[in-house]
Order: sequence, then structure tokens, then C-alpha cells
Amino acid sequence: MSLIAACCDDGRNAQASPSIEAERACVQAFKKQAGQNRMETWKALKPLLTKRLASVPKTKTALKGFFEQWLGHSEREALERSEDAVVWALSPEPNRGDVLAYQLSSEKNSFEDLVIDFRNPDKVEMGIVADYAPTPKKGPHDQISRKEKQIAAELNATEINLGGGSLDGSAKTGFWVQLEGAQASEGNVRKAAQLTTLVGLRLTGTGVTDACLLPLQGHPYLATLDLYSTSVSDAGLAHLAGLNALKWLTIDGGGVTQQGVNALRSALPKCEVKLQKRKS
Repeated sequence: MSLIAACCDDGRNAQASPSIEAERACVQAFKKQAGQNRMETWKALKPLLTKRLASVPKTKTALKGFFEQWLGHSEREALERSEDAVVWALSPEPNRGDVLAYQLSSEKNSFEDLVIDFRNPDKVEMGIVADYAPTPKKGPHDQISRKEKQIAAELNATEINLGGGSLDGSAKTGFWVQLEGAQASEGNVRKAAQLTTLVGLRLTGTGVTDACLLPLQGHPYLATLDLYSTSVSDAGLAHLAGLNALKWLTIDGGGVTQQGVNALRSALPKCEVKLQKRKS
């Protein structure tokens, strides 16, 4: 047999290509059923594929071409699900590199994926991995409105996952807003307060007055608040007494006194209030 007859243009062994009607039908069905339940199709296809595999040169290039010809391109989601699975005893982990994966079946959040490992071309392994992928729980930040997204964009808000931000010590996802100078206005604070998942706010500048804190009254989500070089007094601090989710408050400069801090600590016993007086 000539070299041209023995090999395809891309280096795949022509003898290993699906040629008889049963092979072509199984290959076509397997590819067509991508994303569906094709376990039975794989059971019919596997012995045909295994028989042809014996004639494939033991190189990674040839093996990859062979499997993609028979099964199609590897499926990214299936590969990600099976990355840390033990496909067979003593298999190297994680499953990366010269590894292909294909979803065979799914039911609710359970999946069965075919994993083909040719990292060692002399010992190709094929196995089925069962995996369970629970639906992620949606938190408040996953349900924000389009209006809130617009406000967040206007304020150049950053999405963060605040470690320990919840009262139970777990992380808290939401928007972090920093307003400084002319941007630290009562109007912008009012906009920020409309973010139901406003998790952090930093206000900087003497233009920040007691009135600027009024829109924050009773915000149910705010976990951390920084007031730097502001004009806030004890009267403004009193507006924060209803922030039951607040865990950290830092006051650096301004007209707040220790008496005002003590009053707020009494109102919010779970909040850590830090008062730093700037040196004149």
C-alpha cells in the first residue's frame, strides 16, 4: 500500500477511518447527539472504535486526529467537569493536556462523561466519569435590576467578594463604591444607596457632610464604610444607627468625637468602629 493510500492529508491513518456502513452510522449518530443522552450510541460505537484504534500509529498527533475523526472535537464543559476525576487507578491528575472528554448523558445536575487519555501514547485509556454539578445558589447580587447596573456604571462601582462581610462570617458579594472630592456629593451617595447590594462605600473630602449620610439610613446590606477627611459630625454619625449589616466603620479625620463613636457602638454592637484623628 502506498503512503498516500495509507494516510489522510492530516496524518491520520486511513485504515482507522470509519469506512463500513455500521461505523459511519455510529459516528454520525454520536456527533449528532452531542449534548443529548448518547450512552447507548457509545456502547455500540466503542467496540468498532477500539478495533480501529489498533491500527493507529502510537503518536499523540495521530491519536488526537483519530479520536476527533470518530467522536468530534473535545467538549470543554465535559473536560472541565472531569479534570480532577480519577479515570483509572494511578492515573495522573489533573486530567489536562492530551486528554479529550465528551458528555454521554445528563439528568438534572448529574453527568456522565467519556474521558480519553493519550498522554502515554503506548497506553491509551478510555473511561466514563460520573459527576454531580449542583446548581449554584443565587444570592442578592445575582438578582440586581438593570437600573442598579446603570447606577453602578455611573459611579464606576467595582464588584467584590468581601471576605467575612456577612454577619455570620461568610463572604459577601456586592458593589464597592469610592467617592472623592466633588464626586462625594449627597446626590451620588443617594445613588449609591439605591444599590441593594452596596457592600462597601468610601467617602473622602470635606464636602462630605452630615446630610450625605442621610441616604444610607437603614441600608440592609452595607458591610463596610470609610469616612476620610470629611466634615461629618456626631449628628451625621447618628444617621448610621440603623445599619444593622455594618461590620466595619473607619473614621479618619472630621468632627466626630469619641462620645459619638460610643453612641454608635451601643446602637451597633456587632460593628467595629475605628476612630482615627488626623494630626494637625
